[in-house]
Amino acid sequence: MTLQEIFEKAEIETRSYSGRGMYGAQCLAVAVDDLGALFSAVVESIRSKGPEAHDVVSKAFQGMKTDQLGRGLIVYFPSIPWE
Repeated sequence: MTLQEIFEKAEIETRSYSGRGMYGAQCLAVAVDDLGALFSAVVESIRSKGPEAHDVVSKAFQGMKTDQLGRGLIVYFPSIPWE
């Protein structure tokens, strides 16, 4: 199970993104208006998936970064390539 699959099962739209210092490399990202809503959806998704999903999310969120997108926010994970 990948973080992208966890997001997609939680009906969170994923996209590719090249953040600061990535020099054009693409990684997994999600655009959000509300960071709390993202975390809530992920928690609900992993609750039913078990320990494997918890480990995937825990490791990924330790390395997450954010950028402003006008009124929204993009959350991206430089260590996770876009699939």
